[in-house]
Amino acid sequence: MPETPTPPAPPPADAEARQASDAAYRLQAVLDAIPAPIFFKDADGVYLGCNTAFERYLGKTRREIIGARVFGVAPPDLAAAYRKADLALLESGGVQIYENEVQYADGGRHQVIFQKAVFRDADGKVAGLAGTMLDVTAQRRAEAELRQALEEREQAHARLAQADRLASIGTLAAGVAHELNNPLTFVLSNLAFAAEELERVLASPAAEPAAVEDLVRALEEARQGADRMRVIVRDLRALSRGDEQPHGPVEVARVLEYAVGLAWSELRHRARLVRVLGDVPPVRGSEARLGQVFLNLLVNAAQAVPEGAPDRNEIRLVARRADGDRVAIEVSDTGAGMSPETRRKIFDPFFTTKAAGVGTGLGLWVCHNLVAAHGGEIEVESEPGRGTTFRVLLPAASDGAGACAAAPEAPAAALRRRRVLVVDDEPFIGATLRRQLAGEHEVDVVSSVAEALRRLSAGVQFDAVVCDVMMPGAGGAELRAEVVRRSPALAERMLFITGGATTPEAARFLESGVTFLEKPFDRDDLRAALRRLLDGEPPDAAAAP
Repeated sequence: MPETPTPPAPPPADAEARQASDAAYRLQAVLDAIPAPIFFKDADGVYLGCNTAFERYLGKTRREIIGARVFGVAPPDLAAAYRKADLALLESGGVQIYENEVQYADGGRHQVIFQKAVFRDADGKVAGLAGTMLDVTAQRRAEAELRQALEEREQAHARLAQADRLASIGTLAAGVAHELNNPLTFVLSNLAFAAEELERVLASPAAEPAAVEDLVRALEEARQGADRMRVIVRDLRALSRGDEQPHGPVEVARVLEYAVGLAWSELRHRARLVRVLGDVPPVRGSEARLGQVFLNLLVNAAQAVPEGAPDRNEIRLVARRADGDRVAIEVSDTGAGMSPETRRKIFDPFFTTKAAGVGTGLGLWVCHNLVAAHGGEIEVESEPGRGTTFRVLLPAASDGAGACAAAPEAPAAALRRRRVLVVDDEPFIGATLRRQLAGEHEVDVVSSVAEALRRLSAGVQFDAVVCDVMMPGAGGAELRAEVVRRSPALAERMLFITGGATTPEAARFLESGVTFLEKPFDRDDLRAALRRLLDGEPPDAAAAP
């Protein structure tokens, strides 16, 4: 029968010890080469081993660490937290990852990610844990610097957008002044004529019908001229509003209307304006920022065609539905067009094809950023000699809510007369508000918050208060705070009027949810807003004309 091979003799005990020792030395060398601190503990929290980086972290030698517990080697403020985390890990038997700020032995504070896991014995029982510490201080510092850089970039973009708005207003200043001067001329002339005629009619024993008709016609023309100026001021205010304006459903036709109104002095002498405004849903965004975009595009289109030949040139403004539930607004001109090289640079900051002093080179760059911030796109199509089309694509507002038609007003005769306190430091404004409201209400007018509070302290009962926001000394915010303290119910029926929040405090007050009207407003706006308050209906946030 074959001979059974003899098994090799076991190595001497000292050889086994040498092999184990060599393996341990090799493992320790590998651990020491790793720059992150590494440690091992048994289930009782006694350190079994570590690497050189862990020694540096604690500022202790390996002899001092191994065999010690965490309370003997770690900083006192961290030892309890370390042991609590270790016990939770040993109980769960899984993996633990968390981030904490720790102080190294050299005094430096570091942001560290701890990663720990249990190890088991031959029977599968949890025997201890191994852990490593990943220093992410530099990464977190870089992230903070990046966040700061992004914030500074956004602030810089906002400043450049504001500079572009001011540049646009400056470009249009002469034309806007002309548009204001025309109605202002006939408003003043008609008012002077009306005053003279009224004196003559009153002095005459019998008023001549023709004279009365001329007087009424002059006053109506003055009213229409004042309304034209009101619209121009409204549009300028809409353009100049800051970036804090809320984003909501915006009616495209309304924004295009005020952009055309402001650009009209540039457009009228250069080209025919053709509007093709389809039935489009509202878009979500800031009316002021979108108005800035379309104003820039209209002014650019006007400046792309030569002056003096409006019958031979055309600027076309189109609003239509586009694919993917979007709205497309196009501004086209019959100007000289652009070369492919110019088209590639047209949205770069400070790039301009205009003569020195005519443009800043920021307009189209700002337009691109504003459209992108609204979740949209801006495209350009152009060929030399064949004009240019800028196309803005904006997502429709998800709620699809457009402007609701105003409910018909109840006849004044059917309304119960209420007592209204008017507070305004400008005597002419106070007198105007008295005349506008006297047909429906009993009106008391005072010129200061102090006088208003004296009326309230005297026990005079008012159904509503109409108050200017900014007045010398105390203003609308101070009056409301006092009314809230004295009569919370009356505070809910306060209507504020403002010619513009020129201080941060006034702006915060108007954003706090109070009901207000922006000057200039007409009688119907005032009466309707006050009626809603008196009837307890939900007020408009800002019933701007």
